[in-house]
Amino acid sequence: MATVEEDDDRLSDSFLFYDFLGYTSMHGAGRIVVSRQWIRKVFWIILIMAALGVSSWQFTFSVITICDMNALRKDELENFAGGESLRREVEERSPLNSSSDQEPPPPPQVSVDPLENFAEENEGGAEGGGEGSVEQVEEGFKDRELLRTKIAEQNVEDLIRIGHQFEDFVVYCTFRGVYCANYSSTFWNRFWHYTYGNCYVFNGGAKEQGKKAKILSSNEPGPSHGLSLELNIEQDQYIGALTQEAGVELTSQIREKCHFLKTRDSALHQDMQHQLECERLLSIGGIRFQKIFA
Repeated sequence: MATVEEDDDRLSDSFLFYDFLGYTSMHGAGRIVVSRQWIRKVFWIILIMAALGVSSWQFTFSVITICDMNALRKDELENFAGGESLRREVEERSPLNSSSDQEPPPPPQVSVDPLENFAEENEGGAEGGGEGSVEQVEEGFKDRELLRTKIAEQNVEDLIRIGHQFEDFVVYCTFRGVYCANYSSTFWNRFWHYTYGNCYVFNGGAKEQGKKAKILSSNEPGPSHGLSLELNIEQDQYIGALTQEAGVELTSQIREKCHFLKTRDSALHQDMQHQLECERLLSIGGIRFQKIFA
């Protein structure tokens, strides 16, 4: 009697399973039931499993690096006890107590005809205006490089403290709806850059101690499935000798390649909203898969 009940239970489970496959809206499941040949059943099972695998496949999210264009904060440099020589170097080129709210000089008037402008700049006349402008640019470049060399002589830990801090720089951050504005090794790590100071890396795959961190991924395009940031550049802390523009340097790179800042970066300026899209193309067996992350 017990054996008959067990057989009835097995038949009942089998019946419910086939009944589910026959009425479910999942594409291809009904084909498994109606197919009379085993080869057809196996074919539809493999096809459904492959479709489920592709639909759940996630692309690795890009590595995002953000840096303030100003390396050192003015107030912190004034209070920096161990850097008298550095402070003097900065004051010689840009006084720390000068106002940062001065209006920038108007842009130069450019000729509509580029050939005419080119001819004027290359005339070997007595005025020599072109040569003077080149010398002025070279002198400014030389001053900034000398100042960066002086900064590089300082202790890195002191420079990190003087630079823009994460809690002041990143006001708002979400990744796929998850809050990430707190400095957590799950999302962020930091390094010092000789030009931009403190730079912060999102989804770098490593912690500051050298340990591996979880690599984030995404399977849907659009801002809600990517990284959203609101940044405060603290322009009142800018030092004119260190930078000629205000904003953020942003670099987006894939994990398989290494790019350096100033090779594949974007300059994001203040008081503006920017949206960047990263396109990933992957070819497997001649089939191209495309993902766009915003």
